[in-house]
Amino acid sequence: MNELAWRIDVPEIDIRDGRTGESYRELGPTHGPLIRVYTSSQAPADAFVSVRKRDSWFYISNRDMRSKRAFSLLQVMLNLTDNVDNTAGPTVSITN
Repeated sequence: MNELAWRIDVPEIDIRDGRTGESYRELGPTHGPLIRVYTSSQAPADAFVSVRKRDSWFYISNRDMRSKRAFSLLQVMLNLTDNVDNTAGPTVSITN
């Protein structure tokens, strides 16, 4: 999840105001990020998923298959850990 967080394109104003740090943008010649989240001041026209936070839209492009897969897998993992009815369910462990 830390790797995913580093790949969010954050607005410059949020960096200047100390709300967040810069995104990690340096990539090798053949490897891209696991996920790429873009930011825009306008609602994205062709987004797989989007959310508005303050005055910015954060979104995953509908044409970015790698990011769509990573986001979908993250959603499944988070849903597996959701326990709204207080019953015992599967335990998700993330090890390094």
